[in-house]
Amino acid sequence: MDARRSRIYVFLLLAVVGSLLLTPLPGAAQRSGFIIGVGAGPGYVSFPGSPSRTGKVTVATDFKIGYAPSEAWAIYWSADTHFYSGESDEASLGLLGVGGIGVTRFLRPDLPVAYVDGSLGFGTSGVFLNDGGVEQQHGLGLTLGTGLALSNIAFLDLDLLYTHISFDFGQTLTYYGVKVSINFLSN
Repeated sequence: MDARRSRIYVFLLLAVVGSLLLTPLPGAAQRSGFIIGVGAGPGYVSFPGSPSRTGKVTVATDFKIGYAPSEAWAIYWSADTHFYSGESDEASLGLLGVGGIGVTRFLRPDLPVAYVDGSLGFGTSGVFLNDGGVEQQHGLGLTLGTGLALSNIAFLDLDLLYTHISFDFGQTLTYYGVKVSINFLSN
């Protein structure tokens, strides 16, 4: 494993452990107010129509920061990113992600509670090159998901990711992703 990939895995581990440290004691949390959270889990991305890319198993991350005006709603900035192994000798790591405004609707007040969520913003496809460079393209991004709030701070999440990327040479491609993650949300 090269040094760059090791640093990324260490960063992901620190993000998950850090979220655990930010978590308040059980019973002290509510679903309303300022929110910040992180999550991670396995994922898969698909690149239909791309002649040089095949589907990849990923390490997926999730970050949210925003406000929950009530026990039923949360509005936030969301960043869902899939990291996968490089596709050639020139690229060590690839990513596919969506960053945008997200909304969660909790379906009832009692725990455990099911919820639906989604976000709309920009989609990004990129690769980290072995020579230290980065190649990335942007376009429309969308996530839709559902999950189960096991407590006011622990969530089991299933999300679908859609990106429509426009490349510099005029081609546009649509990419898809799916992830299952364990998320920790503190407020």
